[in-house]
Amino acid sequence: MGDTDPNNDRVDTQYTVASIFDNLEDVAGVINIYPNPVVDQLSIDYKGSDPVNVNIYNVAGQHVRSPGSISGKDVNDFDVSDLESGVYMVQVSSEKGTTYKKFVK
Repeated sequence: MGDTDPNNDRVDTQYTVASIFDNLEDVAGVINIYPNPVVDQLSIDYKGSDPVNVNIYNVAGQHVRSPGSISGKDVNDFDVSDLESGVYMVQVSSEKGTTYKKFVK
C-alpha cells in the first residue's frame, strides 16, 4: 500500500493482519458436561491444555456458583445438590475464548 505525506512524497506502508483466531484452541470442543439432567453432582470433562475458569448461571442470567479454575485433561466433579431445579448454564472461559454449556437440574 502506498500513501503520500504532506510534501507529496510517496510513503510505502506494509501491514500484517493477524486474526485473533490464529492458534485458537476451540474451547467448546474440549468441554463435556454430564450427566444431563444432573441430580447432585455435575461432572466437567475438560480435555484442553490451558487452565479455564468455570462459573454457573441460572436461566435468568444470575451468577449462582464459581466452582473455580480447572486445568487439563481431567474430569472435575462439582456438588450442585443445593441448586434448585431448573436450567443452568456453565460458563467456561480462558484467555482463548468462552463457551457455555446448558444443563438441567
